[in-house]
Amino acid sequence: MMKILLSILAVFLSFVISAAEEGADEKSNTAKQTKTVYKWVDKNGKVHFSDTPREDAEPMVIRDVQSVDSTIPTAGLKLLKPKKQSTDDGRSPKYKYKNFSIVTPQHDQALWSNDGIVEVEVSTDPELRGTDYFKVTLDGEPAFKKQKSTKFNLTEVIRGTHTLKVDIYDRTDRLLDSVSSTFHVHKQSAKRPNRGNN
Repeated sequence: MMKILLSILAVFLSFVISAAEEGADEKSNTAKQTKTVYKWVDKNGKVHFSDTPREDAEPMVIRDVQSVDSTIPTAGLKLLKPKKQSTDDGRSPKYKYKNFSIVTPQHDQALWSNDGIVEVEVSTDPELRGTDYFKVTLDGEPAFKKQKSTKFNLTEVIRGTHTLKVDIYDRTDRLLDSVSSTFHVHKQSAKRPNRGNN
């Protein structure tokens, strides 16, 4: 890699020298600034340049040295700035909640519910962003499509084992996170009243 860079530098200096010499022929006899540069190749084949003369160096005279503006134009700065990371579909990276859980009903919890109502509470850390929402399903069926509150009730829940799933979506309807919980609903039988009433 270093050899390539040095070769490019040598070609560049040769170009500057030849351009300066051509310019000198075309211009009038005005005084020119000159600079002598010494070029040599070491035992490893690396090309070196210096303004200090050496015994094994070849002198190179540079006439009418021109300065080059090394500032980067504004358009170039835009190209050099790293682009904002995005996903394959062009959208920004997904927001990540540190913690997302179902507080109630707890996993594998047994509930007594004669009215078929099950209270649900979910927790997020940090709090749910204003543009995000919950999608709630019970046993694979939609219960709430766009729920913003972390506390809500499921109604008409029959006796048996159920799977509650809560997803968080962003404003572009992209899934951010998902949790689920299994719970069991028991109901008091009309044929079997409370055991304490014998």
